[in-house]
Amino acid sequence: MNRIKRSIQLSSMLRKLREDMAAELAATSHRPQGWLPRTVFVEEDEYEAGFVPYRVQEIHEDRTFTGTHLLTGKKVKMPLTEINIDWLNLLIDIYACECKEQNLEEEEVRRCDHCGKPMKEGYYLGGEYACSDECCLALYNGDEAQMKEDLSHADEDDGECYYTDWESYITD
Repeated sequence: MNRIKRSIQLSSMLRKLREDMAAELAATSHRPQGWLPRTVFVEEDEYEAGFVPYRVQEIHEDRTFTGTHLLTGKKVKMPLTEINIDWLNLLIDIYACECKEQNLEEEEVRRCDHCGKPMKEGYYLGGEYACSDECCLALYNGDEAQMKEDLSHADEDDGECYYTDWESYITD
């Protein structure tokens, strides 16, 4: 594989990892004392090494955060994916440590049974969850015909396989 294709592939993987980390932060069920506010750095220009500090005040379920630009004092709301990946990872680590120290048990988060991503929408497959068409097919071991057959009964009263959305990431 040539360097340009590999660079594009790695960038795509990094983007997906950021999205998964943002989903993980958005799915947190507790707000332990001392976790926020927290300073993070946002890459203002992806082609130049320039990081700007923000103070994260609140993280929202829609995968955004509210915070303050520390150089201008301006209040902002922006996607969590704008935060440098090392700082996203640090937020997740601090969250886990604060929950452990404060004896807060994380509520059960609905996760894709294939990739583990937290879910607010996706497939319910008779006890299993899939966040996307690809993960759904993977849970059917690639048997697309069976998957389509099962999903064709979604509107029936006893349909066990369907696509839906939930109000939160937390299981009922």
